[in-house]
Amino acid sequence: MHDVPAGWTETVRGVITPVDCDVNNHMNVIGYFTRFCDASGYLMKEADIYYSDLVTRGLGLATIVNTLRYQDELADGDRFVVHSGILRLGKSSIRYVHKLMNATTGSLCASSDMTEVQFDLSTRSSSPWDEQTRQRIEAMVVALSPEDQAWFDGGR
Repeated sequence: MHDVPAGWTETVRGVITPVDCDVNNHMNVIGYFTRFCDASGYLMKEADIYYSDLVTRGLGLATIVNTLRYQDELADGDRFVVHSGILRLGKSSIRYVHKLMNATTGSLCASSDMTEVQFDLSTRSSSPWDEQTRQRIEAMVVALSPEDQAWFDGGR
């Protein structure tokens, strides 16, 4: 087992099944995207942000950037884990990243770098975070290691 880095959150853990795989027995794009979507929901829950609560307040979240990068293959039967961290909180935006790793080897298999914006459902314009939410999220912001920074900046 590999430890979760300080400040990061383990958001998903599982095993690749045949339904996740393409004709080459590797996890397909839908499999990766599904894990990152699940991780996003879990991370928002950890930040005490619930989509149902936002809607009752007339708010929503819209993904405006989602960059997926692939590094190493996962195949049927491989165990995986996703670690997630919030990188930045803007006036109405939040940027967070997910690292999907082989749970046995610890190797990075794929990543997702997402930016979402909170918006008013009626006006369809951005809506700033309330102060309580801002403080809670800011306490969760992580710093990237130099290796992770290079990866998310587009290097390998």
